[in-house]
Parts: sequence; structure tokens; C-alpha cells
Amino acid sequence: FASPLAEVVNAFKKENVPSFLDEQVAMESLAQLANHTARRSSPHLPLQAALPATPVPTASQQYLSEAASLAWLSDNGIATVPFRVCKNEAEIRDAFNSLEKPVAIKASSPDVPHKSEHGLVFLNVSDEARALECFATITKKLSELNAKDEGTIVASIIKPQRELMIGGRIDAQFGPVVMIGDGGKYVEALQDFALLLAPFTTDDVLRALDRLRIAPILRGTRGEAPLDLQAFAEMAVRIGEILMATKDRVASIDLNPVMVLAKSPHEKQTTF
Repeated sequence: FASPLAEVVNAFKKENVPSFLDEQVAMESLAQLANHTARRSSPHLPLQAALPATPVPTASQQYLSEAASLAWLSDNGIATVPFRVCKNEAEIRDAFNSLEKPVAIKASSPDVPHKSEHGLVFLNVSDEARALECFATITKKLSELNAKDEGTIVASIIKPQRELMIGGRIDAQFGPVVMIGDGGKYVEALQDFALLLAPFTTDDVLRALDRLRIAPILRGTRGEAPLDLQAFAEMAVRIGEILMATKDRVASIDLNPVMVLAKSPHEKQTTF
């Protein structure tokens, strides 16, 4: 059911009818369900059980910190950017000097999931003195916000050809749902994404990417190389598997941006 009137939609939701405020989203969801049902009933597609995931870290807050999230995702086969978590100036110096410059410096707190809105993210830091200054600023601001401080992240900066995104959540009616699409800071504004119901294959991901408005850019245009979409598809499949294996513990996963490199004609690139 779809209606632009929230009170009407809420009335249908109370009767457990899948309801949407946007007709296009409703039709896309219905199409996803139809395609998923057809695929599950196909004798030609063996749907395997989700691969196991490592135990979810214990947390008292709604969110895990970025450092804890990165570590857990890495343990579950998701390629992450090289990073260090620092608790003091000596560790900041050591991390800064051990990673390729420039680096990104960010707060790590489960109380502040959207760090940039609070001035807790510093990019392209190429000087040790500046790194120490960023650390002091982050420590002070977290204290002012009365937010838990789990350290400061110093991370390498990956320069992608395109920033995409992968999001996943446990829907009350559809179960594990994975969203893929254009990423970066304009993800909410541009709304260029597709939904997949787990389990799905890399071919499903590639077909979904081909339906996006940015599909011509992903395939390579105006002299640019095509993106390594196979690596991205493998990551999306793994996120679906993780959600299936941890649906009683994990409500949602948000990876934005996913840094996608150009496809190499000779070897497979890694997606971060």
C-alpha cells in the first residue's frame, strides 16, 4: 500500500500491511520481493547458508564506535583502511609516522556516530604538529559533548575513483535487507540506490548497480577506467551474509563511503 498521507499509511501499518509514503519506493520494494521469490524458487540457483560471523562486540550503547566497527568488520572479511587507535600524544606520533601521509584523524565514540557534524573529523593531515593539534581538539570536544572517548583514529587516506555505499539492516517484514548505491556526503540528497534481499549473489549486485543512474560512470566514461565492481559486489554479498548470521544481534550496518578503485586490466583491485 502507498499513500502520501502519513495518517493513512500508519493505519495500514497497524494492520501489518507493508505501507509506504512513496509510490516508487513501494513498487521497487514489490519488485525486489517478486524477484527474490522467483530466485529462491529457481532450481538453478543453490542458495547456501550464510557463512558464520565472528561474535558481535558487547556494547551498552546503540552504536559501536568506528574503531570497534572497523575491527569487527575486518575480522569478518571486509577490507578496511589501515588505521590506528590512539589514546595519547605518543601514540598519535607513532601512528602518524607509521602511516602513509596525508592521514585522516577522527574521534572514536559510540555516542557520536556522525562525527563531521561536530567537527571531529580532520582530513589531509600531513604535519605531525597538526596531528597533535587535531588530537587535542578532538579530546576537548568529546569532553564538552560529555561523550565517551574510545581514542582517536589515525587512518590512511584512500583515493578512490568513486565513492559508493553499502548499507544493511534487519527489516521487520523482509529480514536482512542490503542497500547499495552512490555514496559520499550526498547519499541522502541524490537517493541513487537499489535494495537487495539476502541471500543474493554477486551477479544480483552487478545487475542492481546497472540500474542506477550512475551506471554509465561505473562502467567507465570520458576516458576513465571502469570501476572494480566485482570487488564491490563481493563486499555487498559478505555484508548480506554477516546480517543473516547476526540478525539477532546487529540491527544495521552503514558503510559510507566504500572506496572503489579502478578495475585493473591485469589484476583484481581491492575495495575499501
